[in-house]
Amino acid sequence: TGEPVASWENGWYEPLAQIHHVVYTYRFADGHDERAHLRLRMFWPQELRALLDLGGFDVVEEHGGFDDEPLTATSTKWALVLRARDA
Repeated sequence: TGEPVASWENGWYEPLAQIHHVVYTYRFADGHDERAHLRLRMFWPQELRALLDLGGFDVVEEHGGFDDEPLTATSTKWALVLRARDA
């Protein structure tokens, strides 16, 4: 509509379930709020590699984002290029 929308987010982590919750709140010009609650399953790198191996995938490349930047200890994203193994 072209009207301004204010937005903010709150989050928390459930370590035993490895779920990161993020709630986005959007406040519209008429004063009403809408919320979107994302539940993001977090994986430790070794855990995800093991699951991919069990699922029949090989990791071809690993990056620290979607623009092929190197994966480092401070990367906030982890992008993988996978190849399915022959059955």
